[in-house]
Amino acid sequence: MLAPRCLALIVRGLGGYSVVNVTSSPESVWRNGKPVASRAWLEDGDRLELGGVLARFQHAAVPQETA
Repeated sequence: MLAPRCLALIVRGLGGYSVVNVTSSPESVWRNGKPVASRAWLEDGDRLELGGVLARFQHAAVPQETA
């Protein structure tokens, strides 16, 4: 069985992070049990399934230095 080299991209934009399905199949990428046909915004704790691999999105805030 052949698998694509890339199923999805995690992209950071002005509104936060999103997952972008880069395959021709809308059921290759799942977020919280629902297929991602093209793009979906991500929130902390979202469950992702990418070609059978399970992952959890966690945005780690970087502490800011105080002057």
